[in-house]
Amino acid sequence: AINAALGSAVSVITALARDRFIPKKIQETKKRPDMPALGLLITIILVVLFVLFAGIGFTAEITNFIYFVGLAFVNFAAVKLRRTRKELDRPFKAPFFPFLPIFLSICFLVFAVILGVIISIEALILGLIIFIIGIAFHLLTIADKSSINLTLTGIKFFFLSVLGMFIWVINNFSDVNPILILINRILIGVCAFTIGTVVLDLMPLRELAYYYVKKMDKGKVAINIGNAQIIDLGKKRSKIIHLINLVIAIIQFIACGIIFSIVYFLFNNLLSIQDIILIIGPSVTY
Repeated sequence: AINAALGSAVSVITALARDRFIPKKIQETKKRPDMPALGLLITIILVVLFVLFAGIGFTAEITNFIYFVGLAFVNFAAVKLRRTRKELDRPFKAPFFPFLPIFLSICFLVFAVILGVIISIEALILGLIIFIIGIAFHLLTIADKSSINLTLTGIKFFFLSVLGMFIWVINNFSDVNPILILINRILIGVCAFTIGTVVLDLMPLRELAYYYVKKMDKGKVAINIGNAQIIDLGKKRSKIIHLINLVIAIIQFIACGIIFSIVYFLFNNLLSIQDIILIIGPSVTY
């Protein structure tokens, strides 16, 4: 399965770029040789990262799970396309359609889960996480801009809930520890900043600027069309809004890096948070 998955990875990435699910530039090919260089480079980088940080054996186990799940969805897709895209050319016939493809899809899914449970439960969990990320990415690509913003805002709100609960546990059920206090202050800062970004997701800076101009500086209104108004903010204000959004985006990337670093240090025992005392039981050491 790992050989088949790695061999078809470039073709899968190229197909995603062709269907506009990822940037179309990835599909571009060089004249000599005729292959998508950027897609091949992305595949190599992902494979190298998995091999370095997860090991060849664990990578093979994850690949097996993803490969069988992919086969299951290929059969589901064949059933759906035959019913929704009847104008497509049918170069072959599927026997016992649609029962056989659905049965094979169920078998592949069951086999993927059983294989993950028997060989490596960690590979199964990581494979499910990758699968969920892929489904979420697909839903975001087919959604309109407002739906994407609302979805990302919901993800941030969920992240805030988990982060706030973790801060609350540290503040109320932990011993005084210099490292713990430092981590707690960092997390509080990240949480406060994320709350601000959630507010700005619901009320973007440009919309706030429009509201300010309509209420305080009506001379900037360019065109009145009934109750609607087309507002020209001017180059200076537009540039300021762009720079503020850019700074916010950079800080968000930095905050994500800090969170992932803390999680990485904790899971690899490079950072020790000791004696978090819970009321319901004995002390727990992380």
